[in-house]
Amino acid sequence: MAFLVRKNFKDYIEGFCKHSDRVISCKVKLQEGSLQIIQVYAPTTDYDDEEAEKFYEDLENAIEKKCANTVIMGDFNAKIGVKDEDEENEWIGPFGIGTRNERGES
Repeated sequence: MAFLVRKNFKDYIEGFCKHSDRVISCKVKLQEGSLQIIQVYAPTTDYDDEEAEKFYEDLENAIEKKCANTVIMGDFNAKIGVKDEDEENEWIGPFGIGTRNERGES
C-alpha cells in the first residue's frame, strides 16, 4: 500500500499514517481546512471472517481521526453483481458483472 505524490504537491501533505497493512491515510492541507484520504485493500473472501473484522476495525479507527473532509477509496474486494428483480436497493443497477459475493452484501 502506498500513496504516490507529485513533487509539486508535497508541500500540501500534512502527514501519512499506516493504520495496518490494509489501511493507510494521508492528510492534505486545503485552502480552508484539510482533507483526509484513506486508502484500503480489503481481504478477499478466501480469508476468514476474523481477517475481515480486523480490516473493518482498522478502517473505523482511521475514520475516527476527526477530519471534516474524508475520502475513502481502494479495493474492497466486493462484487455487487446485478440488481435482483425483487430487490429494493436503488444503488445497484442492471449493469453489474457476475454475482454478488459475501463482501458485496455489506
